[in-house]
Amino acid sequence: MFELDEEIIEDLKSLDTPTVCNAIEVINPQRRGYGYTTKPLSCLRPNLKPVVAIARTARIRAMHPTDLSQQANSALLDQYYEYIDGGPKPSVVVIEDLDDDKGYGCFWGEVNSAIHFGMGCLGVITDGGVRDLPDVAEGFQMLAGRVVPSHAFVHVVDFGRDISVAGMRVGDGDVIHADQHGAVVLPKKNISEIIYKNYGQKIFDNIFHQTFPILGKSSEIHVSSFDNDNYYDEGHTYFRAELNSIISDKKNFKIGMAEPLSKNIIISIMTGYGTGFETEIIDFDYKNFSPNDIVCFSSDTFWSKHKIAHGINLNYLALEDLGRDKYQLSRATSYLIDPNKNTKEISLGNELLDNTRVKKLDYYQTNKD
Repeated sequence: MFELDEEIIEDLKSLDTPTVCNAIEVINPQRRGYGYTTKPLSCLRPNLKPVVAIARTARIRAMHPTDLSQQANSALLDQYYEYIDGGPKPSVVVIEDLDDDKGYGCFWGEVNSAIHFGMGCLGVITDGGVRDLPDVAEGFQMLAGRVVPSHAFVHVVDFGRDISVAGMRVGDGDVIHADQHGAVVLPKKNISEIIYKNYGQKIFDNIFHQTFPILGKSSEIHVSSFDNDNYYDEGHTYFRAELNSIISDKKNFKIGMAEPLSKNIIISIMTGYGTGFETEIIDFDYKNFSPNDIVCFSSDTFWSKHKIAHGINLNYLALEDLGRDKYQLSRATSYLIDPNKNTKEISLGNELLDNTRVKKLDYYQTNKD
């Protein structure tokens, strides 16, 4: 289960939700159109700091009584509370109201806010109803679809599954940022970049992005020919080899700076399975191709036992990655680098650990890894 460092939580609390969304739009453009509330919710305590917490999800109904017996319904409610109490902290409960008339009755008020707050829960985000506003636990945030006076027949239907609240899809264990503007699910792989992006003005005045193939046992290079005049041409792969076999020499990769570094930098490493480098050469006859024309260097990496391939050239022509990122993400880790302020370059090799202070900020890993 993903956990949040206290320092990262405090940094995220210093940003409002629109600022976080702005950063996501720049850092992770694929997330621009989803992952946030698109329908209005009322923030009952707008003066509280933003909620930054791990989502615990549930679904409720209130218009009609539950089909369960009283004993079975009580047992389900106990299991729900155990689910909330046993999860990562801090948490925020995100509850979807399944009724056609959402908010017909409310689950949230004085009692449940106190119970959940005592379990490390900072608030609730629901398209249902809330009540008892003056008596809600101090410091407990509420984003709700409406305020209503009655419980009606409210009961928990299930919990710990993917849900949708006010247009935002949320899964158990997602990281949520919420305030008076609404809520957004933070992409875990980009959390540290969101913090230091901050409208794109603080750290990361300049962003350097580079994709490298990893020199693993199964890493390969493919060279294919396409007919640009034929839209449906699937191409012909006429050269294929292990990437290790074409490495010319070891040459550490360094990021050059226009001026000596005066502030910390973030290095985010995203590892995936698939194409790590893709380029195109126009008007090149594959009949003239020779494997000896490819020159490629390798470099150690401070974050992994694997080397990376870089400086790929064909007949002394430097080939540039097109940035298509055709891979499935398996791991993402970010590092805060406090470099030697007199240097104009950062090496990605092991010597980085000897000459700088490196702090691991966040970590994301899929179940596949």
